[in-house]
Amino acid sequence: QSVNILYSERRVCSMNIIQRIKSESDENVRGVLLDVDGTISDTDLTWFTILLERFGSPEGLTPSEMMVKYRYSDAVPYWKNEKVHLFMETMRHDPELNGRMSVIHGAEEGVRELSTMYPILGYLTARPESMVKTTSEWAVRNRFPDTGGVFRRGPAGRRRGRRERLHQR
Repeated sequence: QSVNILYSERRVCSMNIIQRIKSESDENVRGVLLDVDGTISDTDLTWFTILLERFGSPEGLTPSEMMVKYRYSDAVPYWKNEKVHLFMETMRHDPELNGRMSVIHGAEEGVRELSTMYPILGYLTARPESMVKTTSEWAVRNRFPDTGGVFRRGPAGRRRGRRERLHQR
């Protein structure tokens, strides 16, 4: 049996992604793990907003414009310094920040539709271990399925925009 993991490269949860999963899947799929950050949680926009408020931008861009230009907050050249790095490391462990992330537009409806095809087995995140409980509570508070499972992926980097299978042994 295998488990589908849903990653999204768009900020809007797409029904096309759900249909692609359905067409590419087989009867041996046990369920789906949903990536949290950038798939159902608008984490990148939150980071851009916080960093812009705290450290500013000589370009005068909005958080949304910065996302378009740089994609990730750690790619902004004038934020590549020790002060910003230390701030981000501290904030990654902040339950208040992680608990207030907004939901990506369309994610709730997309997950509801996906859950009619496959069970949602849990959530996948690169957030620190200390944020697993906060992430689970965030999912339930935002009307995503209460799976009781938040799984951490290693620090291998971003893997947005593709779906992978984990083979169960």
